[in-house]
Amino acid sequence: MDATSCFFPQNLLPHIYTPTFVLNAAYDVWQLQESLAPRRDDPQGYWQQYKMNHVNCNAGQIRFLQGLRNQILSAIKMFSLSRKNGLFINSCFAHC
Repeated sequence: MDATSCFFPQNLLPHIYTPTFVLNAAYDVWQLQESLAPRRDDPQGYWQQYKMNHVNCNAGQIRFLQGLRNQILSAIKMFSLSRKNGLFINSCFAHC
């Protein structure tokens, strides 16, 4: 496996045997601005208004973000079913 794949939860969590609590954002402002929709990948500016104020997003953009969140939750589903583990996956628009 490619070494960078080790950081993905579906590849990492099955190999952790101690009780674990995962605290992670499904998405946040920094991730949206710098990773999901940087200027070079959004030349038409489709995400520009939304990146600066999430109130401006349209239904398609919300579906995209919810889809991203659902993919994360799906990737850690088996982990979350264990009574020894816990998780808090938030979807916030504040990065601090």
